[in-house]
Amino acid sequence: MLPLPEALKCVETEHVEDDPTLHDGRSRSFPHKRGNWTSLIYIPYKETISVDHLFDQLYDICSPGIRLIKVKEPHVSLTKTFVLLYHWIKEFHLSIKEKLKVLDSYEICFDGIEVYCNEDQSRTFLGLTVGMGKTEIASSVQLFDECLKEYRLEPFYEEGSFHMSIAWCHGNKKTEVKEKLLIKKSIIDILSDKSAFSISVNAYVFKTGFKEFILNLQ
Repeated sequence: MLPLPEALKCVETEHVEDDPTLHDGRSRSFPHKRGNWTSLIYIPYKETISVDHLFDQLYDICSPGIRLIKVKEPHVSLTKTFVLLYHWIKEFHLSIKEKLKVLDSYEICFDGIEVYCNEDQSRTFLGLTVGMGKTEIASSVQLFDECLKEYRLEPFYEEGSFHMSIAWCHGNKKTEVKEKLLIKKSIIDILSDKSAFSISVNAYVFKTGFKEFILNLQ
């Protein structure tokens, strides 16, 4: 029997049992299955002192009743999390690269704070909402949706709110968190410094499994 090619050895992995204790009690959105690669396309964000300071204030506002956890790699999602088969990855990558040839670099600015809950109600998120840059993001999402459709994968949320999550907590605490934020309306004033809460978007990231591909804009 011929040996398995190196490129396919990562597909032939053993079954992995999810252990939530290894990642702050979070559970997998998708069960681990051999040959399936959990994927996402997003705008990366390099952490700043401004966001760190904002998280500290949010943490204090929500304490002691709600324990907020800092998001380790903040980003703006351009797709839902989706699953690719291993042999789809190369072709999918080429497809989205081709689509992005029509898009130029741009700037986005965060202008507010919103509270979200994921689809299975297991986690609540606090996110910075995108103000300037919505049009460019919407155009990108439309292009990615076209690619996803070719693979019969779900498009982005029909009325998606473009945002960057910076904190989360366990369970559906949406109502409680919103009530605490209403009491501290002054926190919105922090976002008035547009330069401190803006991103120059020159590239997207396509992450699939342990692989990351940089998608440069024009």
